Amino acid sequence: MEREAARQADRTTSESTVAELIKWSYADSPYCSFEDENFNGIKQLFLELPA
Repeated sequence: MEREAARQADRTTSESTVAELIKWSYADSPYCSFEDENFNGIKQLFLELPA
């Protein structure tokens, strides 16, 4: 998280502020979409459900 906060910080937003903002962000997790391809069959089943 420290590396990502340092990468996203700028002149107006400090690293500590960015760290707090991304603390619970799933998209900033290194595990986001980990093994995602294993769920393609399940995703297809959901897409086939009626709206």
